[in-house]
Amino acid sequence: MTARFTAVGPRVISRPLLSWQWGSKRVELSTAVSAQTVFRPNSFPNLTYVQRARGYDEDLSEALKRAGTVVSLTGPSKSGKTVLTQKVVGPANACVVSCGDTPSADRFWQEVLRQLKLGVAEESEEATQEARSRTIAKGGAIGIPGVIGGQAQVETGTESLSGRTEKQTRILGASDAVQALLDSGRTLVLDDFHYLSGAAQREIGRQLKAAAFREVPIVILSVPHHDEDPVEVVPDIGGRVLGVKLSEWSPEELTEIATKGFAALNVDLQADDIHRLAIESIGSPQLMQLLCLETCSVLGITTPLPARRHEVLTGGRFGSIFSRASRATKFANLFKKLQTGPAERGPLRTKYKLADGTSGDIYRVTLAALASDPVERTLSYTDLRKRAESACIGEQKPPGQNVQGTIERMSKIAKQYGGAGSGQRDPAIEWMAERRELVLPDAYFLFYLRWEAFPNHDAFTRGRG
Repeated sequence: MTARFTAVGPRVISRPLLSWQWGSKRVELSTAVSAQTVFRPNSFPNLTYVQRARGYDEDLSEALKRAGTVVSLTGPSKSGKTVLTQKVVGPANACVVSCGDTPSADRFWQEVLRQLKLGVAEESEEATQEARSRTIAKGGAIGIPGVIGGQAQVETGTESLSGRTEKQTRILGASDAVQALLDSGRTLVLDDFHYLSGAAQREIGRQLKAAAFREVPIVILSVPHHDEDPVEVVPDIGGRVLGVKLSEWSPEELTEIATKGFAALNVDLQADDIHRLAIESIGSPQLMQLLCLETCSVLGITTPLPARRHEVLTGGRFGSIFSRASRATKFANLFKKLQTGPAERGPLRTKYKLADGTSGDIYRVTLAALASDPVERTLSYTDLRKRAESACIGEQKPPGQNVQGTIERMSKIAKQYGGAGSGQRDPAIEWMAERRELVLPDAYFLFYLRWEAFPNHDAFTRGRG
């Protein structure tokens, strides 16, 4: 991806020419530069795409060149899998289908047809002929020599043919969608394949196997613990699946997003400030894009500045940025369920005083521990227990066994909530009993805990050894 700017004196013309290579073609897109077009958390980042040092672009490109192969692209939630695929095949050439929104095979292929701008049914006209007979009776006298004359009826049959046109309707399906993908040269991208039921996975999987045999480029996006779903549900597809695994983004990689974007807007941010934005992005380029966009809002920057300007993000500005970004995290209902816990039986739960000035039982204490510094998406039981203790003030601390039991019950609540069609399909909290580790798969949920549920979480580190 390249962006060309034409400089006129100290001013930067705000209409770059964006271009990328797709096969033998170079695709170009002209667009006005603004904060909204530079930092794009929910669409392809034309100006701030970062090619990671580990060469994932090349890995995916090479995998797609293998005819008849289904590519399994695996990585943490919101780690840029869709954006990487769009970069490699071209944003306009990726047919991305969210399996969470297409619960059946029929709905899945209808969505493919819709994106290819085809209807779900086709009508054809067929000419038919209808035969109709009618009888005409004529009266007359007849005579036979030597026989008495008399009256007789002579019937003459005639046949007329009339033309008629009938409309025939045929519902389009998987084979039509596959042919349309071949005709268009588009790459089929399946997001969240594991959201489908087992029956839908098996049916779509068999259809994907047939599509791959016809050399339709296919990429299945998944999180690490679901990367083998297609192989497990479709017999004999294993030999056709080629895996590409993404790691979590490092703070250094995330800082490149800010460096590129703010340079395009003629803004100079301190390296320490950019680093803090990267840390709070929790390994997610999508969240980094959002934080940079909210930074522009707080600084009052909407378009490229006429001259280079240095900005410092003070404590108050950071608070505003993170508060604004937390509006994009929709976890209030889940948080309420986790903080309430299951229905109480027996004695009332012990209440603890927290270092942020609030109080609550073991469920609130445990959530406060997750929100504490430093930012971690995987916590051992030992680390979790220490965090819970330091989040509380006074002599009363939650016993270690209570913390583990609470986490196990919260993990079950999160799993049930994720399956309830509430918009959070994957559990926000997963307790890995065999490793005695807690995993937070969604960076946005952890961000919600830190800046919406516990905005004064820095107080929880007090007294931690």
